[in-house]
Amino acid sequence: MRRPPLCRILEWDTAFFGVRIGRIEPERISTDDIKRVLEWCREEQVQCLYFLCAPDDDQTVKIAEAHGFHLVDIRVDLSKQISPGGELSQLQPGAFAVHPYRKEDWPILQRIAETSYTDTRFFYDEHFTREQAAALYREWLRKSCDEFADALLVAQNQENVASGFITCHVDSPQAGRIGLVGVSDEARGAGVGQLLVRAALSYFAERGVSEVGVVTQGRNLAAQRLYQKCGFRSRSLHLWYHKWFTDSDD
Repeated sequence: MRRPPLCRILEWDTAFFGVRIGRIEPERISTDDIKRVLEWCREEQVQCLYFLCAPDDDQTVKIAEAHGFHLVDIRVDLSKQISPGGELSQLQPGAFAVHPYRKEDWPILQRIAETSYTDTRFFYDEHFTREQAAALYREWLRKSCDEFADALLVAQNQENVASGFITCHVDSPQAGRIGLVGVSDEARGAGVGQLLVRAALSYFAERGVSEVGVVTQGRNLAAQRLYQKCGFRSRSLHLWYHKWFTDSDD
């Protein structure tokens, strides 16, 4: 029986960053697997390889680190069970209001996107410039507006200026997912993040979703505290590794 492929080329990342980028598919690999992975990378002329690794498999971690993979992030998955209408009563009027995305919000939202994700692996990996990492999230938000997200909710202050945003994705009739969350520097500490998460939970509850998931970074303690305050609980942890290839690599 033919073994399933261990890796694939990430076409979008490759086009965006201008380097050939691949990803290891399984979260656990053996010494035999890594030989196949490296051979595939040579054949495909891969310049950067992503690996989302199981943190509880010591052998896999040792193999990755012995072959030049660099730890760039800890992925934290959280989830929350909800019931229809269960979050609506928790949305209280205040200094900020939430509304669906409008085209006039875009100039401010893209500036928020450029500065909201400095804890992510793309900012942490110095092979990517900060300008590239900022542009990545600006483009991610743009695509969320156009096609990726089922809803983009925007928080605005009393001067009707956008102060933050959150994207909502309905993955199945029962499962929803929070994608991007961003808050302006001026509005941080004012409860905008919590307001946006509560608004997203209400959006999902109105559509009959029973479980909502979200992903953040291990180094982003503020985001973890926000989601925990809103009733989310940790579901899983994974290690993000990047390996960059040079002419000296075998």
